[in-house]
Amino acid sequence: MCAAVAARHTLTRHSDLFLVGVWDELPQLLDRAAAVAAVLAELEVHRNEPVLITLPEGPGFVESFAGVVDQEALPLPAGPLLSASELAAAAAARARVVLASLGQLPA
Repeated sequence: MCAAVAARHTLTRHSDLFLVGVWDELPQLLDRAAAVAAVLAELEVHRNEPVLITLPEGPGFVESFAGVVDQEALPLPAGPLLSASELAAAAAARARVVLASLGQLPA
């Protein structure tokens, strides 16, 4: 049994619902991750450059994280509850780019 089939069999045995959700949405997730990677490339984010991700877990976060990895940059997940000033300070100190929701950005 190849590794992919073995992994699928293990996941199926533990969580059929998880597998259905992941496999059904995987092509769209990969497309959105590729779009994030393309934007990072346009912004000239290079290998190992830090990208701060302050999105909540779930849709958006997963695609952003995967897009950063696809671009070979360094994803830095942070809490989505950062204030605008905390977000600005974190970005200035560590990140080349910040992926955040519109509500987190300073006015």
